[in-house]
Amino acid sequence: MAFSFNANDLRLGPCSIDFDGVNLGGTIGGVKVKLNQKYTDLKIDQTGDAPIDSVLTSQEYTVELTVAASADKDKWKIAMPYSSLEVDGVTPTNKAIFVNNQIGRQLNSDAAELVLHPLAKADSDKSEDFKFFKAVCKSAIEVEFDSNKQRGLKLEFTILPDFTTTPAKYFIFGDPTLDPTLP
Repeated sequence: MAFSFNANDLRLGPCSIDFDGVNLGGTIGGVKVKLNQKYTDLKIDQTGDAPIDSVLTSQEYTVELTVAASADKDKWKIAMPYSSLEVDGVTPTNKAIFVNNQIGRQLNSDAAELVLHPLAKADSDKSEDFKFFKAVCKSAIEVEFDSNKQRGLKLEFTILPDFTTTPAKYFIFGDPTLDPTLP
């Protein structure tokens, strides 16, 4: 078999991140999309331990990134959707995040659209976009104070199924106008 290779399929570079229509700005350390499917093997005695088929049993998708603007309270509100953001009516840039006990709160109502767009592509070119329909941040938050390291706000978005269509959908990789569920 002859070796075949297309250098035009190789990619490098950062992306923009929009959550609920708001650009999250610069990142530190890149953006990682994790697509994890789990399967259960189906077996019969006649083939021993060898599976004769596999069944998809779980779809887990996450997006990990560290926002460079670690002092931006609007970003903290995204990181902790259960918190409240208070804004000074006189000085709108004066903001504070309040975290109260929210045990039992379901985050589905806080989920919103998350779009990753490669910066190397024109804004109108959605051919390599990731569009997640229902993303919610539920990461452990770490802020590191260090004399030699820039602080960042680490976010991990969990992608929830969007049940507004049948079947429920998670994301589109590529041009969203090709979505067969759109009118």
